[in-house]
Amino acid sequence: MRSKLYQISFLIFTFIVLISSVFAWFSLGETVKNDFLTIKIGKIERDTYLFLSKNEEAFQLISNSQQLKGLLSNGIPGDSYQFKLNIISYLEEDTPFSLSFKSVSCGSLGNSEGCSLEANILDVYLLSDISLNDEEIILTANESGTSIGYEGQVLKENRLRNYLTSSGDIILFKNEILKAELRTTILFTISVDKDLVNTSYYGNFYFEEMIIGPPIIV
Repeated sequence: MRSKLYQISFLIFTFIVLISSVFAWFSLGETVKNDFLTIKIGKIERDTYLFLSKNEEAFQLISNSQQLKGLLSNGIPGDSYQFKLNIISYLEEDTPFSLSFKSVSCGSLGNSEGCSLEANILDVYLLSDISLNDEEIILTANESGTSIGYEGQVLKENRLRNYLTSSGDIILFKNEILKAELRTTILFTISVDKDLVNTSYYGNFYFEEMIIGPPIIV
């Protein structure tokens, strides 16, 4: 009799755990966020990881904004930062999505103190090598060709400032596809212009958050 009671109790416990797990799986909110990454692509289960490699060293998993800030700080000409964003989707259908940086600015954690207004550091940080699952993505800059910056510094077309929207964001993807039940890998590189010679350009760049969201219709 006691053995049967134990068996029944175990079955009830297992059922409760199962129901709780299923409920947790389907009750995720539409927005999942840590202090630098926001996901707005519906009620789905996903694992999203950001990795960063400085100057071709081993990738490091980024767990918070302070770690990201530390890796991006004190860049010198020629320094490169390769970002890798892995998204493991459990969606049953392919889903269109966008990827953007909100409020890109010079300074640390959005603090512009110490940034030069004439020699904006965003003019010498360059965006390149953007890919989605090994497929190259080409962005259209606001102005084509090079430009002349403070005290004659040559500014390259792929400078961060040349991709800013009117609201200060940078959109990497407007409408791409997140494949159902597959891993999506996004790569891009931000580097300090190796041809920077003007020491008036100083400081760091930062963004308020990275957003994975629905397609952006412009």
